[in-house]
Parts: sequence; structure tokens; C-alpha cells
Amino acid sequence: MEGYKVRELIEATSGRIIQGNQNSIINRISIDSRTLVPGDLFFAIIGPHFDGHDFIIEAFNKGASGAVVCKNIESLFQKEKIDENKIIIEVNDTLSALQDWSKYYKNKFKTFNICITGSNGKTTTKEIIAHILSQKFPLLKTSGNYNNEIGIPLTLLQLNDLHKILVVE
Repeated sequence: MEGYKVRELIEATSGRIIQGNQNSIINRISIDSRTLVPGDLFFAIIGPHFDGHDFIIEAFNKGASGAVVCKNIESLFQKEKIDENKIIIEVNDTLSALQDWSKYYKNKFKTFNICITGSNGKTTTKEIIAHILSQKFPLLKTSGNYNNEIGIPLTLLQLNDLHKILVVE
């Protein structure tokens, strides 16, 4: 599978395109302007100590192809000149949109899914299972203990046609 179709992302997230081409293809998703690479679609996630909307201009300056936002960013257009080719998608909530998009995207693949839950030992158990199964099957696993409401969606968005097994905690 090559890239993410913007029009599918809009459909999956009940978003609306503010500007840009809905027929565009995005290769990667980023939630962190510090690690963003040119071409990424930046999700402006709002956390307890940060607001991704404060980093949209930085993301664009680093080459983001667009941004998914949940705030009216008209004031950004007044302060900064934003390239009209940049994709801007407005959603009700960027975290929910990231989760909805990852669920939609994951359902395109036929993987055998292994989900580890519990209080202790999840990461070790995940690593052991993944190590054993990777000897025979191409798989995707969550990185480290990237097992939260942001980490799981970002993991799911790494799926491709080669993966036969998905191991998450």
C-alpha cells in the first residue's frame, strides 16, 4: 500500500478540507514538529501541556504537506502566508481523528492481531511473542511501550501489505 489518500482520511474522520487537494497522497503522519520530515501530514494534537496548533507554522516551514486541525486557524492565515498547496483538514478533535483514521486504515489489512493487556509485563510479553513470530512471519509491533491513545494509532498507521501479524500492547 502506498501512502494515505487524503479523501479517505477526510471520510474516516468526518473532516472537511479547508484548502489543498483532496486527491493528494500522504506518505507519513506526524504529531511532533521536531521529528517531522518533508511531506508528512501534521496532526495538531492538544495535550495537557501543549497545543499542536502552536506548531503548525513550524511544521509547514519544515515541509509538512498539510495539517489536521480542530481549531479555527483563520488567524494563522492573517499572521503568516500559508502556501495554498498545503492541505488543511478541519476535524472536531484531532486526537479522535487520529484514532478514527488509524482504525479505518488498519481495516484495509488482513492481519492476525495479538493484543497484550494487563498491569505488569506487557512490554516483555509483547517482545517475546514478536521475537518468536517474526522468525516465520512478517509482523508489526508497537515500539517500546508506545501503548497509549496516541502510540497505538501511530503504530497502526505503519501497517503495510507485507505484515501478516500485528502485536500491540
